[in-house]
Amino acid sequence: MKENDRAEARGSAAVESRLSLTVRSEVFNSFCLLTGGGFRVWISSACTIRDLLCTQLGIEENYLRDRIQTILLNSKVVDDPGAAIVTAGSQLALSAAMPGLVGATLRKGGYYAPMRSSISHDNRNTQGSAERQGSVTIKLFNLLQQELGGSLLQKGIQIPGELLAGLLRRCNARLGSAIVTVVVDGELLPVAAFLKTDWNAWPVLLRVKVVA
Repeated sequence: MKENDRAEARGSAAVESRLSLTVRSEVFNSFCLLTGGGFRVWISSACTIRDLLCTQLGIEENYLRDRIQTILLNSKVVDDPGAAIVTAGSQLALSAAMPGLVGATLRKGGYYAPMRSSISHDNRNTQGSAERQGSVTIKLFNLLQQELGGSLLQKGIQIPGELLAGLLRRCNARLGSAIVTVVVDGELLPVAAFLKTDWNAWPVLLRVKVVA
């Protein structure tokens, strides 16, 4: 899509820019941090959190079991990702182990789980949920941004344009010398033009590949 055509399409939620970047390794982590702001994945029907993460996103089951220690589904703590159901519009937050009493309390299936019944996800609330297709928003916190963000970015994630715009504002000078190629909607774009583009107005399907 040409830049003037894109400008006319701003404000339409249906318009998505397909952005593929090749970057040097020293700035790849900056893009991984975008996963903390929330990215969207598509589901064709309601499914369990385990199915979404392991089957659709390719996360190893032992990683889900051992590394992802806190799961929040629509702000409720999940103890069993194999039973909790995500539907279109759900919001999912994932974290590695957090320190202190708060971390211990929020840990899935932990010792303190009975003490937080008021903020725990009740699987009965999603039984019989409509199996409609749509998007789920996922946020990664702390170490998961680096450990999972890289593989997710290489597959492609949809993020709000303002997240990308914010990264470019903060790190423009550093990114400029470390971005090798930019492809927007199948067309090669000069790096300088990419850095000057206002990405706020539309969602971005972002893929990032690393070179040495």
